[in-house]
Amino acid sequence: MILQLVTGDDGPRRKKKGLRALECIRRERGIKGVIFNASVQYPRHIEELPAWVATKGIEDDLSRSEIPFSVIHPTFYLDNLLLPYATYSIASTGVLAYPISEQPAFAWTSADDVARLIDHVLRHNVMGVSVLAGGKRAINGAELARCFSEGLGRTIRYQSLDLDQFELSIDQAIGPGVGKRISAIFRFIERHPDDLEFLARPFVQPAQMPAFEATDVTKWVAGHKAAYSMMPAPQAANA
Repeated sequence: MILQLVTGDDGPRRKKKGLRALECIRRERGIKGVIFNASVQYPRHIEELPAWVATKGIEDDLSRSEIPFSVIHPTFYLDNLLLPYATYSIASTGVLAYPISEQPAFAWTSADDVARLIDHVLRHNVMGVSVLAGGKRAINGAELARCFSEGLGRTIRYQSLDLDQFELSIDQAIGPGVGKRISAIFRFIERHPDDLEFLARPFVQPAQMPAFEATDVTKWVAGHKAAYSMMPAPQAANA
């Protein structure tokens, strides 16, 4: 069984849903194990991120149960750059805009890689592992832009996106209020430049698992080339 919590929930709501899911899992007969996609790795100052505290609480509850389980801990998803604010900017102006400065280096992963990892764990019945599911290597904003340039065959430059603008874009794409909850991590990054290892760790191959190779960022970009072609400007949500 695969367990994944809802993106955008606040701490109390995430905890409530996670505990309800665990209760259902405990009642279900015949479950051989659970793969928990935590969707995050944990910083030292996790107490400042209530939704992540709730996620870690669910993982801790799993560890105290008798249910065999493994956990997938991704870093940033490249798929965030498929949201309209990012695709339109890259397609129309050649600017990769993201709400962090150019300096920090992150080991970007992808939803496809996480799905492949989960399939890997399922097929080989690997329980009791905690997978640090980062990308192949950590890259900063300028290097990320170079990967996009190579993958798209044209020059792309990196630009730090204003956080207020980012929150508005997320609200338009997902729903009111979600932007502020999601942007909490980027405000955390601004406050704690010395606590970013949780986003910079490359993929770590667990000894218990057969070999798995993370996708190269340039190849990921090339595989999503159509998403960054010219398109109409994203429409603002109705008031």
